[in-house]
Amino acid sequence: MKLRAAAFVAFLLALSACMNAASTIEFSRDPATGQLVFAPIPEFEDIGVVYDTVTVSPQLIGEMEPVRYPSEARRANVQGRVEVQFIVDKTGAVRDLRVVKEIGAGCDEETMRIMALAKFTPGYVNGEVVNTRMGFSIGFFIGSRGFAW
Repeated sequence: MKLRAAAFVAFLLALSACMNAASTIEFSRDPATGQLVFAPIPEFEDIGVVYDTVTVSPQLIGEMEPVRYPSEARRANVQGRVEVQFIVDKTGAVRDLRVVKEIGAGCDEETMRIMALAKFTPGYVNGEVVNTRMGFSIGFFIGSRGFAW
């Protein structure tokens, strides 16, 4: 019984650490383009060739984090789609994440947060695992209950 309780407490502590880590993701603006970017892996690291077209596209593993409609956007009635571009590397991690279409009021940062936490299966070209450039958009529209959909 004590072992189960200890394992449960360890699980809760690990879950809490993950949630705290997820809530402290930081973003910056690329000085050259002005785009909102997230780069958890050092920029100087060369990942090799990045493919735009692949034989087998990367697939999302599991589900995405729920979208939290920013209160600032809800108050200002900001609606629209935030478009991001990123690279799914050979391990399935998201790299070089940047916003290519902004709508502001915290929606851009929320999209970056969700995409930074996503994991994918890698892309393939002729049976070989490759780095793949992808795009994605998340819609922020106020429905009858005030949720993003």
